[in-house]
Amino acid sequence: MGAPLEIRLIGEIAVRRDGVALALPASKKTRALLGYLAVTGRPQRRDRLCSLLWDGPDDPRAALRWSLTVRARGWSRIATTSSWSRTGR
Repeated sequence: MGAPLEIRLIGEIAVRRDGVALALPASKKTRALLGYLAVTGRPQRRDRLCSLLWDGPDDPRAALRWSLTVRARGWSRIATTSSWSRTGR
């Protein structure tokens, strides 16, 4: 198992492992998705995430797919870590 993560959700979102900051995507909604999933700590329905983060005239499911792709590509280390240190909660 990897080192525990520290996820700061108050102020600017930040993710650290062993005190080293991990790069986050530029998209504020993708960062919000990470924060929401970290705080809830359980699987979420896609329609719930779409209505929460992408309420608007664009295609919310396409936006969610894009954010999940970015998360999977850039944050695979986060997704595979089972021991989390939650801060700012």
